[in-house]
Amino acid sequence: MKNILCKNRNEFIEYFSSKLMNNPCGIYFFLGKVGSGKKYVLANLQKKIQKQFKIYQVVSDAILEKKQRFPHTKFEFGISFTLHEFMEMSLSISSNTENTKINYIIENLKTAGFIKKNIFIFAPDYDTLSSEARDFLEILICNYKIIEENVQKNICIIMTGSNDYFSTNNNIIKVVFEDYTKHDLTLYLKERLYYSPSILTNEKINQVYKLCGTNFNLVNSYSEYIINSSQTNTSIEGIIDLKLKYYISAGYKYNLSANELKDILFISSQSIHVLTPQMISAIQDKNEAIVSAGFQCAVDEYFLDFDVKSNKYEYQNYYFISDKEKNYLCHNYILDKSTILIQYYRYLSEHYEDEYFERALFLFKYFGAISNEVFALLILALSKAFLIKDQVIKQSIISFIKDNCSDRQMVDKISCICNAYEEHYKGNYLKSETSISKLNLTSLNIGAAAEIRRLQFRNGQVGHIFSESTMNELAMILESYIDKNILLMTNAVFRPKEEKLLSLKILFDIAPYVLDTKNDIEKFNHLYDQSLILVNYIHHHFIRKSYADYIINVFNRKAFLFAAPSVSLVYYEQAESYFRGKNIFDELALTLASKAGMLILMGLYRQSINNCEEAIQLINEKNLYIEQKEKIYNNLFISQFLLYEQEQTEIKLLQKYAYGTIKKLETLLDSEANGKNHVILTNIASLCLYIGNEEKYLKAKSDIEMSLKCEEVSNIHDSSVNDFYRYHFAWFEFYRFLVKQDWNKCKVIIKDLTAFYPAIFHETEVMELRIKAAKSIISKKVVPDARTYSLNFLSYSKCNKAYSSRGLLLSDLQFTSW
Repeated sequence: MKNILCKNRNEFIEYFSSKLMNNPCGIYFFLGKVGSGKKYVLANLQKKIQKQFKIYQVVSDAILEKKQRFPHTKFEFGISFTLHEFMEMSLSISSNTENTKINYIIENLKTAGFIKKNIFIFAPDYDTLSSEARDFLEILICNYKIIEENVQKNICIIMTGSNDYFSTNNNIIKVVFEDYTKHDLTLYLKERLYYSPSILTNEKINQVYKLCGTNFNLVNSYSEYIINSSQTNTSIEGIIDLKLKYYISAGYKYNLSANELKDILFISSQSIHVLTPQMISAIQDKNEAIVSAGFQCAVDEYFLDFDVKSNKYEYQNYYFISDKEKNYLCHNYILDKSTILIQYYRYLSEHYEDEYFERALFLFKYFGAISNEVFALLILALSKAFLIKDQVIKQSIISFIKDNCSDRQMVDKISCICNAYEEHYKGNYLKSETSISKLNLTSLNIGAAAEIRRLQFRNGQVGHIFSESTMNELAMILESYIDKNILLMTNAVFRPKEEKLLSLKILFDIAPYVLDTKNDIEKFNHLYDQSLILVNYIHHHFIRKSYADYIINVFNRKAFLFAAPSVSLVYYEQAESYFRGKNIFDELALTLASKAGMLILMGLYRQSINNCEEAIQLINEKNLYIEQKEKIYNNLFISQFLLYEQEQTEIKLLQKYAYGTIKKLETLLDSEANGKNHVILTNIASLCLYIGNEEKYLKAKSDIEMSLKCEEVSNIHDSSVNDFYRYHFAWFEFYRFLVKQDWNKCKVIIKDLTAFYPAIFHETEVMELRIKAAKSIISKKVVPDARTYSLNFLSYSKCNKAYSSRGLLLSDLQFTSW
């Protein structure tokens, strides 16, 4: 697509605003040097089009919305929606994470649909945006038409930058900002900065041009000191020193001393990206109000600026207007730089732990070399970059290694690791493992080794490339990392602290394996408890919470594993509220379906049906990919049968309905030997007994035995079979022989079932009452019909408490994997 050239900025504003009015859509990248007028054009474009467009700005990991307030001439930005959820969604092993993100964008942009306006999204300084923001833009650009159609609004996107990140993308129109000329500079000084022609001599203009070039940011900052000075300033450094004097003088109106002002500015100059008054206050151990006043003074004197004014945006990030000024201040102020670098590293590690690349750069400054700790942080930064597809950070890390590392082995290591991530995210898990196998993990820092082993485990988990023994060994190694804490730094000067987010990510990866493959519910509950401790710490110490809330709510939607039904409902509702509020629809669908299972156990069948139907509607409307969505239909069909049974007393009609339910359940089966099929076969077996079809029951029993590779699924003593299936089929066999009035067989089965408690069931008293009820039935030699036996089974135990347990057991299905 042909580039557009921007020469005269004011003419371009008129041309481009008119273009957008006539064709209010498209994706544009404003490309030009720093100070070439990109932000000036953006600001004026907004003024021209704000009546026709809903205006959003991408700032850090949030989308801010420009809102009109009273009086109507004033506008301010407020948070419309956040983007840190993009990191959370990227954690899923689902192949459909991009679709989840698309739905998230659509749902949040739909709020603009209530107003008859098109949507204008601008993202200044693409290279300094957060990884989440760049991921948001990438998804938006790649799925532009789909998102436009679903939002039912035209969308215009404008990004700015000084490097061309979109040279291969033909869908993005580049607007190339031509450098200002000396003539443009002269006009700018006269018409925009209002210097009198009498003092704007050729000598002064030449001096401004020599020191600032055509970078109008520098012109704004330095022209006053050049033009209004009687002396001839021949260097930027001289002007900076002069600016510092004015800055200190201006600080008196904030009741700040010269030393306080200098300390604030000079310590700030050591920053890399994150720069907030809160951080400098912590590093200096000074009152935050004093530092905030110093920042405001630095803004007044054109040392600092901030992204956007928003009263709702906590921890406003600042930046130096001029890199030259920042570097000069950084290298020329006499202070204990080692101590300052340590303080920066500590603060970031404590509050912005996942800013791995920035942490690495501070350690590099301190050590003057790529130490093992720096290398470990670079690997963690790469892991995050690959997870969220951040090409800018990836390239920055690779360039940093090339520029600062002469160790050939280290360069080879980073190349192997990059390749391992690259192949993993392409789905080439065996190739990823081949790259990892070239590494000597014992030579790496513990943080790097833990992350690479996590990647290895993930290769095996998703790609099924390892044996069970290898997966068990990897899981045990990863568990041991968490148990002994992953301390990247052991030097007491740096205050060694656990890498909480890495530990949480490892927990998130190994928990489904521990549950689904190893069936170790006790270990799973232990992992859940550890995750709660980590999340609680993150909530109290981190400014960026990253994916902590997401992970804990994924755990919450599995509450049946660690809480009784009535208690677990609270956890399900918490997860539902979180995923619904965040518009994370795939997780919401899974939560609703799993919650439906709990509602079945509580006898709330109509609510269960409603939950299943909403989950199915979400899947269809949002085009969600849910692996094993048959689980939702299992819960729906079982709920529908149980509600019908509750309301219908005629046994023949019930058996006819049960037969129809069997047929529907059979459509959910496939040829895989997995838990989904096993539970559905268990339900089919139960309903076959309900309708009195022993032959069909024995067929279902035989099918599950073949799938489980066992001789007798009802054998309580065969520990190779999951206790869930042993328990269910032992009770089915009891009912089969009860109907035949084979009392001796019934007695043997009940003897085996006595004190047999499957790990997944929490209410042992109910299981004991079942034994008591069965013994009573045997002693009285009664054979109740299927409905009576199913609904009133515990009544035979003569228990006064309000317990319930179905005679012919039926099971819901939960989504236990992530």
